[in-house]
Amino acid sequence: MSEAAIRDINTVFGFWTSRPVDVSLETLCGILDKHKVTRAATLSTVGVFVDSRRGNDRTWQAAQEHPQLLPVATFDPRGGIGCLGEMAERAEQGFRIFALFPETQGWSLDHACCAEVLRLAGETGIPVMAEAASPGAPTRIGRLAEQYGVRVILSQVSLRNLGETMMVMKSTPNVFVETHILASSDGIELVVDEIGSDRLLFGSGAPLQYFSSAYLRLRFADLTASDKAAVLGANFARLLEQT
Repeated sequence: MSEAAIRDINTVFGFWTSRPVDVSLETLCGILDKHKVTRAATLSTVGVFVDSRRGNDRTWQAAQEHPQLLPVATFDPRGGIGCLGEMAERAEQGFRIFALFPETQGWSLDHACCAEVLRLAGETGIPVMAEAASPGAPTRIGRLAEQYGVRVILSQVSLRNLGETMMVMKSTPNVFVETHILASSDGIELVVDEIGSDRLLFGSGAPLQYFSSAYLRLRFADLTASDKAAVLGANFARLLEQT
């Protein structure tokens, strides 16, 4: 396990409005270096809490300064046409993932612009990572993923909606799940047993969450070495064409 490349699909930097935690870019990079993470998808939380364009600019700058960072663009569908224009610009610029925060920002997955975001993502081939913490969210996102042919990474999945999530994964092969909350239970083993390991992506939530909590839970999971390596980094590389 120690020789497997570590790729982290879920990190952030900037600030977090509801928690007094140091989530600075310097702290994030220190964590990644300490744990020898070869690649980490990240975004500036300015794009979540303040303004998408400003946040995406900061994310792009951070990725230029730190090559191990893979830039994630975030959008607020409440911005309507402006949001869709921002998506097209960021796809052309070279962002590798789009991220949606419906629960943090307080909008519905039934929002018309949400469907448009996933449609445009499907056209560009860029995966979308979306919060899916509440029951029903995996189903709604899965239907959009199937409709528009977009690869979707469900974030914030926990035991309370894991059964629903696995049903969505069985019927919709372009739905993936990141692991940072599943690391607190036997959820990783349940998904591997029912679905397989090829659509699980290691996510730490660092520095908002403790990196070691997510990593050690996977390291000591009751999985084969090949399954651990797939979740820890190989699936990330395959999904995002990184080597």
